[in-house]
Amino acid sequence: MLARIKKNSLSINDFDFLEMFSKIGLCFSVILLATGFYYRIFKDQAV
Repeated sequence: MLARIKKNSLSINDFDFLEMFSKIGLCFSVILLATGFYYRIFKDQAV
């Protein structure tokens, strides 16, 4: 029974980790796009 509870909590933790990882990936890609646009605008203004 204890092992069963441990297994369930582990699967829940794995799901949370995957969700967290996908959110971090999404945020990272958005930040990367934002910095890319900012750099392009800044570069155009500098030239």
